[in-house]
Amino acid sequence: MFYASLIIIACFNILLLVVYGLSEEPGIAYDVEYEVKHMSHDYHGKSKMQLYFHNNEFESKWVVEEIGEDHQPVYFESHSKGELKKHSRNVYTVRYNEHSSNFLENQRLPDLPISSNFYSAERYLSTRNTVEVKYRSDDYIIIISFLNGGQIMAMKRY
Repeated sequence: MFYASLIIIACFNILLLVVYGLSEEPGIAYDVEYEVKHMSHDYHGKSKMQLYFHNNEFESKWVVEEIGEDHQPVYFESHSKGELKKHSRNVYTVRYNEHSSNFLENQRLPDLPISSNFYSAERYLSTRNTVEVKYRSDDYIIIISFLNGGQIMAMKRY
């Protein structure tokens, strides 16, 4: 069972991995799992994602579960393809070309943060998907994104 993550962090993860991959040789795959808890304790999510990118293109697959105030889990899987555009050494935008989501065993279309973002048309607007690399080394990368309200994320390379 996978608990979903905030859309912000989910998309950040994609962006971070894409940025990391493009700073290295093309054709890199990542397997990512992360957990998110909301400050108000009324939200919890966990996500597992596989990401592959080559040159300026990426493809991602997600399995997510989110639990909100009503304590009812929301499950979905998602598949996305897109492009990463580099504007300067540390600034990128992500553009989604294809996206599909399957919501599993849900009685309604979810309105939790990650789920809502996955069926939002805003994800196709490259101006909404900016990522800025604040720090990078051989072991770590730290990014800031204004995607979905803004996030800061640090990731360790293995």
